[in-house]
Parts: sequence; structure tokens; C-alpha cells
Amino acid sequence: MTHDSFCAICGGPNILVAIWKMPRSEYFKRCLEVTLAERKAKNIPDHEHVYLARVDNPPKPTPRDEDGNREDQAYDCEVITDEDIEWTKAFYAISLGIPDDEDYIKG
Repeated sequence: MTHDSFCAICGGPNILVAIWKMPRSEYFKRCLEVTLAERKAKNIPDHEHVYLARVDNPPKPTPRDEDGNREDQAYDCEVITDEDIEWTKAFYAISLGIPDDEDYIKG
């Protein structure tokens, strides 16, 4: 799958920006702790993207919020707010560029 738009915050494929509004789980906190330790040990600059490390005993099922977002794929509400990303919704809608061609829509 290709993407025609990218997240203005992280540069990843722009589907939708999700904000986690529930308290972070103990599992997520352990993963973050390991990730930060690995970054420090490897001298990875803060601006370089790394995936969240996985640790033993992940919760089953995967934690999701009321919108169905996964905890490990959402921004922290203490860092970014709905108001902060409001402009990205307009950008996302503009960037889709779906043509008005019925044959295209039918697939």
C-alpha cells in the first residue's frame, strides 16, 4: 500500500493522528523504559525515529481506547492535544486527491 500524504508530526504514512487519552498501561511504561535505555546506549539522537521496544508478557487483548486506537500507536495526550492536530485533519483531506471518476471509485 502506498501513501500520498505523510504525518506532519512524525513523517509516517498519514492515516489519522490518534491521541491516547487514557492513563498509560504498566506494559507500555516498561516498553518505553527499555526503548529509552536502548536509545541512550546506542547514542540515537532524539529526532531519529525508533519503534517502541517489546518486552515480555504483553497484555491480551491489546489495549485500545474508545475510538479503537492501540496504545502503542497513539500520541500521549500530555504531549499533544486535539487542538494541536486540528490543522492536520484539513491537510489530510486535501492530500487525498481522489478523482471524480466513477470507474476509479468502483475499483
